[in-house]
Amino acid sequence: MKMKKAQEKLQEVFGFTDFREGQAQVVACILEGKSALAVFPTGGGKSLCYQLPALMLDGMTLVVSPLIALMKDQIDFLVSRGVKAARMDSSLTAEESRAVWDALWKGELTLLYVAPERFSSERFLQRLRRIPIRLMVIDEAHCISEWGHNFRPDYMKLARLATELKVERVLNLTATATPSVAADICESFDIGPDAYVNTGFHRPNLQMHMRPCSPTEREERLMARLRDPSRGASIVYVTLQKTAEEVAARLQKNGIPALAYHAGLDAEARHEIQDQFMASEAGVVVATIAFGMGIDKANIRTVIHYNPPKSLENYMQETGRAGRDGKVSHCELLLCAEDVATLENFSYGDTPTREGVLGVLSELMAQADEFDVSVCPLEDNLFNACKSELKMIEAGFMGCAAMVSNVNPYSLIATKDNSFLFTERNFFYWQRYILNNPSALKEKTEALKETVKRYGLNLLSNKRNEIYKTICG
Repeated sequence: MKMKKAQEKLQEVFGFTDFREGQAQVVACILEGKSALAVFPTGGGKSLCYQLPALMLDGMTLVVSPLIALMKDQIDFLVSRGVKAARMDSSLTAEESRAVWDALWKGELTLLYVAPERFSSERFLQRLRRIPIRLMVIDEAHCISEWGHNFRPDYMKLARLATELKVERVLNLTATATPSVAADICESFDIGPDAYVNTGFHRPNLQMHMRPCSPTEREERLMARLRDPSRGASIVYVTLQKTAEEVAARLQKNGIPALAYHAGLDAEARHEIQDQFMASEAGVVVATIAFGMGIDKANIRTVIHYNPPKSLENYMQETGRAGRDGKVSHCELLLCAEDVATLENFSYGDTPTREGVLGVLSELMAQADEFDVSVCPLEDNLFNACKSELKMIEAGFMGCAAMVSNVNPYSLIATKDNSFLFTERNFFYWQRYILNNPSALKEKTEALKETVKRYGLNLLSNKRNEIYKTICG
């Protein structure tokens, strides 16, 4: 009976006559009150697996997603269909935010979309404790697992919070979950084998190509592919921000209207580029991995990896942005031996040495039975002093956790006596930054190298003033 009503809602609200592969099984699990894990390929219809049940449950569905752009697109669609849906994120105006809070307080919302960081707000949690949450949805659920390619500590809280908020059922969604990641998720949310639905990763409309080449051949191949009038909207993925700028400039010089996109651009510039691309039938964006998450553009016809991706999971995520409308699309990986060194630098830079880990553990174990430890972004005065100098670099000083993304803030820890613990990761990140930005620090480069080398290899230092002086000068 429930699935018959679901079929009717599918036609009435979404305009579909039938479910895609795996959708009916997931919807049935949710309507039966079970938690579930759905691993569908990008464009496989994951969002319908919770939007449809949300319309049939008596209470609110809470959607946790890191993708603000995707939140907005989905909410616009739902509101146009008469569904009471809203989002809470940093892009809302004060007036819009107040309206969402008011609707949440009155229990008027069918779906509420939030970022995982929102659960750090006690005010938000207090509101949720007074509202029946029939379904919690965790998008990009691979972020829950420490084995995931995009692990985010904020996601680790979600299983505990689901219990604390008395959520009736939890739906986890991802396009990339290895067996170990899937096992982690199922264990965290007590998901049985019958509620784990994996439709596989194969998408027959994507034509996958891999081409070993020299740097010169890579340029020629890229130009040839992007000059093809049938290429449609295209994304060219690169590893480094400076590569995005350089490749986009070369394409523009050769008559291809390409735009560079990376985390080093300010928010306004990124939104403008994204909007241009979304509106274009044949736009070209040369981008780091900062581009694409949450971009719901169905007619991307070409995805080219100018540099190899960091992992198979990344490759599946990035190529998955092509051909979401089911039409034939092309994905090409251009492999140059010269790129191996860059990937190795990322790998080694992200991996602390055994000695470094033992040093931090020894320092912590030497403390008294009770002591204060906190993740420590550097003080505002240092942040402001560094801001113009460092230009909001993506992989900058490890302590500035509040200022950069994709950085592990635990590399800098403050103890109760204001000393700092440094792991060797600091040195690797600075080394990479200096190599990639040789002119950015000008005459301070050598002094900075020596300071980071000294404090990066000595695991404990109280000499904050000397660090301030060296960096901010």
